[in-house]
Amino acid sequence: MLAGMQDSDEPAERRDEMANAAAPYVHPKLAATELQHSGKDGDPLKLLLQQIHGTTRGVPNPTVTS
Repeated sequence: MLAGMQDSDEPAERRDEMANAAAPYVHPKLAATELQHSGKDGDPLKLLLQQIHGTTRGVPNPTVTS
């Protein structure tokens, strides 16, 4: 299809048909998805913070001296 679409020797109508036929394969439609921000155990950020509580001092900052 792409070769037929790009062939300048083909009539314009034929090239248009090939472009329309190839479009779904070249430019797929985006599918809607459901946003799921919490699982069965609740808020994932809250769970992550509970898991790392007391085990980290944060991201190192080289501009801060102790």
